[in-house]
Amino acid sequence: LPAREVAYYYVDIPDNTSGWRISLANTSGESALYVNKEFLPTSDTSAGSSYSPVSRSELTKLQKDGDEHFTLLPESSQDFLEPGRYYLMVVSEGQNPVDNHIGTGSSSAILTSHGLPVFHDLGLISLGESVNLQGDFEAGEVDLVRFELPTQTPAVSIQLSDRVGNPEFGLKYTSPHFPNHAQYGVFSGEYPDRDGIRTTVSNAPAGYYYLSIVDPGYGSDLGDASYTVTVSSLVPPSLNFAPSQNGNGQSHTASGILADDERAFFAFEVPELLDGEQPLGWRLTLDALAGEPEMRVRPALLPEGSGTSESLTHWISESIVVAPPQVIPGTWYLEIKGVGASEFVLTSEAVSLERETWDMLQPGAPSTTPGLTAPFFADTGVDSSGSPLPNDQGVDLENGHYHFYAIDVAAGNGGLLRAQLEAISGNPDLYVRQGQIPTLSHLSHPSDIPRYALYDYLLDDSSQTEYGNFVPRDGKLESELTPGRWYLAVRAAGDTNARYRLRLSIGSMTGLDLATGLANNQLLAAGDWRYYRVEVPEDAPAEWTVTFHQQQGDVDLYLRDAIPPGSALDHYHTGGINLYDRDWQSDYKSSQYADNYPDAGSYVFSPPLVRPGSVYYLGFKARADSVFDLSSSASAATIGLPTELAFQNGVADFTLAPGERRDYRVIVPAMGRRWVHTSKRSENVELRLEQGSLPASESVAHYSDSYVDGDLTQDLTGWPWIPGQTYYLAFINQGPESKTVHFEMAGESGDTWATWAATNGFPTNPADALGDADQNGIVDLLDYALLTPDPGTIPITPRGRMENDQFQFHFYLPENGRYDLVYLVEASTSLSPGSWTELARKEGDANWSGTSSLQEWSVGNGSQEVQVSYPQETTSQPTAFIRLRVEFLD
Repeated sequence: LPAREVAYYYVDIPDNTSGWRISLANTSGESALYVNKEFLPTSDTSAGSSYSPVSRSELTKLQKDGDEHFTLLPESSQDFLEPGRYYLMVVSEGQNPVDNHIGTGSSSAILTSHGLPVFHDLGLISLGESVNLQGDFEAGEVDLVRFELPTQTPAVSIQLSDRVGNPEFGLKYTSPHFPNHAQYGVFSGEYPDRDGIRTTVSNAPAGYYYLSIVDPGYGSDLGDASYTVTVSSLVPPSLNFAPSQNGNGQSHTASGILADDERAFFAFEVPELLDGEQPLGWRLTLDALAGEPEMRVRPALLPEGSGTSESLTHWISESIVVAPPQVIPGTWYLEIKGVGASEFVLTSEAVSLERETWDMLQPGAPSTTPGLTAPFFADTGVDSSGSPLPNDQGVDLENGHYHFYAIDVAAGNGGLLRAQLEAISGNPDLYVRQGQIPTLSHLSHPSDIPRYALYDYLLDDSSQTEYGNFVPRDGKLESELTPGRWYLAVRAAGDTNARYRLRLSIGSMTGLDLATGLANNQLLAAGDWRYYRVEVPEDAPAEWTVTFHQQQGDVDLYLRDAIPPGSALDHYHTGGINLYDRDWQSDYKSSQYADNYPDAGSYVFSPPLVRPGSVYYLGFKARADSVFDLSSSASAATIGLPTELAFQNGVADFTLAPGERRDYRVIVPAMGRRWVHTSKRSENVELRLEQGSLPASESVAHYSDSYVDGDLTQDLTGWPWIPGQTYYLAFINQGPESKTVHFEMAGESGDTWATWAATNGFPTNPADALGDADQNGIVDLLDYALLTPDPGTIPITPRGRMENDQFQFHFYLPENGRYDLVYLVEASTSLSPGSWTELARKEGDANWSGTSSLQEWSVGNGSQEVQVSYPQETTSQPTAFIRLRVEFLD
C-alpha cells in the first residue's frame, strides 16, 4: 500500500469463541492495524492499544515500530467473545515513518487471523511439586499459561527467572479467565488478582490458575522477551516452638535466602504446656544477615492479604511477640518476606523473664528487694544479690527486641505504680499489662481490648528519662491497682539499639494537714509527678482551700479522692492507645463539675465536690523542671454531721420552716442490693440526693424530685447507685409556709457467701466453699447457690425432659440467684475437659445471657425455676451431657 492508504478486511467470530489472535507482519516499511466490531474503523474514533474493539465509542489501534500482535479475550464476567463481524483496517505508514508523520513510498505486510489463542497447560501440580516452563514472545505478544491445583494448598509460588527483556505476569484464580496485564496488544475484561515477576498465594484454593505473561510497557518501551516461569506448590517445613523440644529431630531455628518479595513459610505446633508450664508468650526473632526481611504469623492458616483477619501480627523485621489470649495451642504458620535480596536466621522460643519476679511494696512497708530501700522495689541496675551493675548500671537491648519483667501486686496497694525509665542510649519504651505479657506485635485483638493495645500502661516518648505514674483508670469503681501478677516489657524503638535502666516504686506520699498543711521549695523533674495526702473528716469543713505558687518551671495540680491521680490508658478515648491523666474530673464522681488546675493560685472546694470522710490526693505534674510551694487551709465552719437513717427501716417525720433545709445520711452496706424509699411531703418540698457528699441546694444532684408522693426503687448496680457508700439526702422547703415530711427507707440487702456461711456455721473463706461442712453430700457452694427457702419441696438437683426432640434442662434457684456468684449452663458430647461449650450464663444480679433459649419463672416463696433448651436435636448425636456450674463472681 502507498503511504497513508488503507485496506479493509473482516473476520466473522462465531458463537462460543473463547478468544482471538491476529498479527500484522511487516515485509517492507511500517503499517498500523485498527480493529472494530460491526463498523469500519476510522482514525477519528478514540483508539488505544489495549482498548476493546466491541465498544462503539472506542476501538483497538496498534501502531509501533515492527510487527503488530493483538489478542482479544472476553469482556468482564464473560466466557466468550461477542459473536459477529469484526473489521480490520491496515494503514500504510510507508518507509521510515517518523513520529506521526508518514514515510516515503509504500509498505507491505502480511495480516493473519490465527484463530483461538494457544495457552500452555502445566497440568496438575501436586503438593510439594515444582514445574518450570521456558518461553519467549515478540514485543506486543502475550504468552498464556494455565495450571491446576487438585486440592487446597498451603501456598503456591509463581516467579519469573532468567528474564531477558521485561516480562511480567498477571495472575487470575478467582475466576476462570486469563487476565489483562498489558498496555499494548491484549484486551481482557478481567483484571489480575496478582501481578509482577514473583508472587505467592497463601491458602491457595483448588482449581485452575491463569497467567498472562507480557511486556507491560507501551510503544517504544516494548521489546522482545524470554523467561522461565516456575510454579511451586509449597509445603511449610515444621519447626519447634522452643529449643527444649529439639530432641524430636527438628529444630527451633531456620535460615534461608530470599529474593526481593520472595516468601518462605514455616509451621509450628504451639503447645498448651511447655515443660509442664503454660508459656508466658511466644517470641520469634528474625536476624537479617542481608537485606531487610520481614515476618508475620497466623494461627491455623498461612498469613495472607493485609486485613486483621488474615494475619495476627504486623509485618515485623526484628522480633514478634505473641501474647495471651491469642497464644492458642495448635498449628501456626509464619511467613517471611524478602525485602531486597535477603538472608535470614529465624529463632522460635517461649517468652522468658529477665529477672525473678519482684514483689511490689505495700504503703509504709520496707523494701524486701536486696539493695533497694522503700519506696523502690525493682531496679534493673541492681542484680539479684543487691549489687549495682558496673559503670552506668545499664542493660543493653537490640533494636526492635523486648525484655520482659514481672511484679506481684498485692491487695491493699496504694493505687500507684511509679516507673522511671532512663534512656542511657537509644530509645527504650516501656509497656505494662496486668495478668499477661504486653506486646506491640498484634494486629487483631479481643473485643474488650483496644486495637493494637495489648498493654494497660506505656512510656513511649523519646526523652532521655521518662516517668510513669500509673493509677487505676476509673476512680469510681477501682480503689487500688488490680492485685495479681503484672508484666512489663522494655522495647528498643527508633530503629536503633538501646541501653536503659528501669526503676519501679510505689511513689512517695507526703502527708499534708487539711487545715495547716505547708510544703515549700518542692522540686519536681519535667514529666514526673509529686503527691500529697490530705484526710477530710466526716464533719468536713464548709470550705477547703488549696494554694500553690511556682518559683520556677510549670506544674499542674490534679485532685482525686481514695486513689492518687496519675496516668492510665483510656480505652474509650478516640485516640485509642495513649495515656491520659486521670483525676477527679475523669472520675466524675460528683454531680458537680470537677476541674484540674494548670495555673498557680488559690482554689476553694466545698461539698458536693468534697466528700466527707475521704482521703484526697493532690498530684502535681511538671511540664518543665520546677520548684513550687503548696499550702492547705480549711474554714472553721463545718457541714455538721447529718442524722443517720437506717438503710432497711429508717424513718423520719419532721416539719420544715419556710426556706429550711434538713440533711440526713444513709449508710448502704456492702451487701446492699436495692435502694427503696417512700416519701410523703407537702408541696414545694424538694428532695435532693447525692452519693458520697452533701447535695448542693441548687444545680444538679445525683437524684432530685419535688413530688408530693415521691417513691424511689433503684437497683444498686451502677454508678452512682452502688453498695458500700454513704448517701446524703437534703429536704428543702421552697415555699412560704411550713411543710411536713414523712420519709421511710426500706433498702434491700442480699446474702454474701461470708454472711450465709457464718449464719449456717460454715467456714467463711471462699477457698473452703468446696467442702461439705454439713455432711449432706452436697458441696457447700452448691448449697449456697441452689438451696431455696423451701428446700423440703423444691429439689436442689437439676432434672431434664424431652420436648420436640430437644432436651430441656431444669433447675431451681433462690429468687434471682446469688448476686456474688456466676451460674453457667454448659454442654459436651464427650465429657473431655476442653469439650464443654457455654449455653447460658448469669453473673450476679445480671439477666441470663447466652446462645440457648431460656425461660425463668417464679414458683413462689422466694424461689424460681429456670429452663434451658439444648439447641441441637438429640437425634443427630448419640450422646450429650448438660451441666450447671457455679463459681464466685470476681
